[in-house]
This record gives sequence, C-alpha cells and structure tokens, in this order.
Amino acid sequence: SVLKQVETMLTVITVIIAFLTGIALIVSTLGIVNTMITSVLERTREIGIFKAVGATNSQVMAVFLTESAMIGLVGGLLGLAIALLAMIPGDAIGSSMIAERAAIPYRGNVFVLPLWLAFAGPALGAVTAVLAAIIPARRAAQIDPVKALRHD
Repeated sequence: SVLKQVETMLTVITVIIAFLTGIALIVSTLGIVNTMITSVLERTREIGIFKAVGATNSQVMAVFLTESAMIGLVGGLLGLAIALLAMIPGDAIGSSMIAERAAIPYRGNVFVLPLWLAFAGPALGAVTAVLAAIIPARRAAQIDPVKALRHD
C-alpha cells in the first residue's frame, strides 16, 4: 500500500517535470529563433558580401545552421555541467533527508545521470537549435546581394 502510494507520487512528479521541461524547450526554441533572426538582420551586409563573392544559398544557410548548432551544443553542455554541479549538494541534502525519515543511513546516490542522457542532452540542444534556425537561415539565403550591400 505504501509502496503503491510512493510509486504514484513518483509518477505524478515525473509527469510534472516532463511538462516543465517541455515548456523550457519551447521557450529556449523561441529564444534561438529570435537570436538567429536578429543575427540575420544585423549581418545583412555581410551576407550580401558573401553572396557577391559567389556563395550559394545553401552555403549561406549552412553558415547560419552551423552557428545555431554550435549555440545549441554549447547550451546543452552548459546545462549538463550545471546539472552535474547541482547533483553534488542535491545528493547530500537528499541523503540526509532520507536518513532522517527512514532512521537508517542511505548509502546510494539520490540523483543519477545516465550516460545516454549525458550525450542525448547536448545532442537534443543542437538538433533543437538547428530546427529553430531553419526559417531564419532561409531568410538569410534569400537576401538579394545588391540590396544587402546598399543596406546600412
């Protein structure tokens, strides 16, 4: 009975955390879209020069998609580093809380980062960033070089 209640609570907590993670992913995606649109607008002259010397639309897109992938990868790696740093005090606090309530010392780790998640987190950041940058990269590729060179 008690085990079933704990299992139900953990399921509810997991669903809530997944929901909050989804919201964070949407917000970060919008942030990346905004960053890339701003980057395209600020670099209009650079794009014009790039196209004037012979760059194709796909090469211009590749520049912005690569930049976005790097932003996503670095963001994912920073998030992973912050999570690892937060696990240290989190384990100590969690272990002491369990020991208080259970009246026995807890020897295991409360927070565990699976190896697959350590790789999937930064990869998901990079993929999400690339998907978010597709529209701004297309916009950059379609810029007319003559108009871009006249742009101030």
